[in-house]
Amino acid sequence: MKSPSAGGRGTRRAATRRGRSAVSVMARGQAPSQDQPAHVEFVLRSQGTLPEIITEANLETLNSGLRFLFARLREARQQFESEGDGGRRGASTALAATWMLIVLFEGPRAESLQVPILCLQDALASLEKGLVLPILKRAPRPGRAPSSEVRAQLRGHTAGTVQRLMQSGLDAHEAYRAVAKVLARLGVKAERGSGKITADTVRHWCVDEVRADVGRHGPAARMYDSMFTADEDSRFSALPPVRARSHALASLAGWVQAVSPH
Repeated sequence: MKSPSAGGRGTRRAATRRGRSAVSVMARGQAPSQDQPAHVEFVLRSQGTLPEIITEANLETLNSGLRFLFARLREARQQFESEGDGGRRGASTALAATWMLIVLFEGPRAESLQVPILCLQDALASLEKGLVLPILKRAPRPGRAPSSEVRAQLRGHTAGTVQRLMQSGLDAHEAYRAVAKVLARLGVKAERGSGKITADTVRHWCVDEVRADVGRHGPAARMYDSMFTADEDSRFSALPPVRARSHALASLAGWVQAVSPH
């Protein structure tokens, strides 16, 4: 029987082999071809050529790599919002864009620093075949599952929107109802009870989740605070009340659709 340490080393070696084999699909033993996408051809030609400390001689390659990175991330964002797969294709494209930048650097490529990203990308691809690899399996937890970071941020954004509506002249209950109506229309569900978002749900988020976090330690309170920068306060105060309310509700709806497009 293998020792636990040997098994751990074997698992790491297997992950590294999977990562390197994924790189080799486009990198090892291949030459640039006009049939390949421009970003693939660039990585084939430029992998391992950058030092970790960039000099003027490296700027052209680095800038090209960054251009491809941002172009692919923009493509990933469009896929994330439009594909009917829960965002998997967009996430996979973003992961690919990231590790393709990493392998441009000689040291990180030699250390296989891209391997965790490749393994995650492989796990997303496996979902399309009905396979759930260990990296994506839910970790068993006793008791009630904690709310996700995004859900907490949603509550903070909701509270911030309520505050903006009150600044525009609505009373608290009117603001709660207006925000609840937008969230319900977008299909957002409450985590307790019937799942229906009501004005009372929104009130509890504002009071119990944000106002009660005096030390601003939680993601809801931090999201709330991030909405009230000096520039944003200035832009909002310059709007007439009706436009300010419309802007606040549209901003909330846009954020919800961005983080949960489906």
